Amino acid sequence: MKNLLLFTCICLGYQAYSQVGINTQTPLATLDITGKPATTSAIDGVIAPRLSGDQLISKDPVYTTAQTGSIIYITVMPTVPLTSKTANISKTGYYYFNGTQWMAFENTVIGDIKSSFLTADHNGWVRLDGRSISTLTTSQQSKASSLGFSTNLPNATNSYLVQNGSSLGSISSSNTKTISQNQLPNVQLGGTTNSVSPDIHYDIRNGTNPNQAQIANGPSTSFLAALNSSGTLQDNNVSPTELWQDTHNHTITTNSMNGGVTQQPIDIRPQSMSVNMFVFLGQ
Repeated sequence: MKNLLLFTCICLGYQAYSQVGINTQTPLATLDITGKPATTSAIDGVIAPRLSGDQLISKDPVYTTAQTGSIIYITVMPTVPLTSKTANISKTGYYYFNGTQWMAFENTVIGDIKSSFLTADHNGWVRLDGRSISTLTTSQQSKASSLGFSTNLPNATNSYLVQNGSSLGSISSSNTKTISQNQLPNVQLGGTTNSVSPDIHYDIRNGTNPNQAQIANGPSTSFLAALNSSGTLQDNNVSPTELWQDTHNHTITTNSMNGGVTQQPIDIRPQSMSVNMFVFLGQ
């Protein structure tokens, strides 16, 4: 009787280890937990082991590839330096161990982008550095093509992300601007000009030609134009040279607004902090 009871217990033990059910007599998996959705007072759910970040780091040596698939919940961010295994602990929440690192449960989808101080591709995140998509895995090439990247990945170097209506991943505009003349203020430039008045001499003749005026009865420093009749010619103060002026214009020349040097483009980039940009394409 004792032997039969022992055999029965052993058989039940094997059965228990094959499939375990909680709140169900017919488990459909290794562990099948059935909640009580109809009972409003019953609290359903499964809680993984809860640790602080510091507690997880203290257990760092015991997690090896044998613990791949382990799930925990970080309750408090670490206060001690992170290790290579815990480098991804960046917030409270659920994490799973992939054999080398703890990874956060995230709802990441193909095409998501992020900034990071990491310099290389990691965990399905591919750096946007303009490389040919032929260098990616077959799966990543397919995902890149589905996003419209048929030849190369976008190059995010010195570019700012903005929804501007152009093709996704395209680079438009530039970080410099050259001002055109019609973009300058509407200001009229002025100036001054200085010149020495020319000596104007008149041909003074005796009053013998009815078509010419003569200078009559004028003092030595001035002349009086009178009718062509008679008078006294003050020839000792008059130059016999004949000179006249036609209608003419004066022009002024101003210095170049930029000092006469070659026009340079203006750098319009604001102060920035350098990071690397990544797109999620999966493994």
